[in-house]
Amino acid sequence: METHRLKEAGLLTSAVVTKELGLSATTLRRLEGKLFEPVPRQGKRQMRVFTSEQVEVLREALWEKTRLGSKPELVGLSRWRVG
Repeated sequence: METHRLKEAGLLTSAVVTKELGLSATTLRRLEGKLFEPVPRQGKRQMRVFTSEQVEVLREALWEKTRLGSKPELVGLSRWRVG
């Protein structure tokens, strides 16, 4: 129920973000505070929540600042915005 409430509020949990970006949960946690600002936590389980805008910023940061940007063959380009 908690994730349903967050989804209705337009927020994405880290599980959704990891699937969308093709990252593991561990990688997303490690990048927090390094590649992107720490995100708020909500609910009883203190889940990390993202807005769709934050996900786009993260997607672009991954593209520009990690080896994925110079090696696009490592990930499916259908998940990445090109251009």
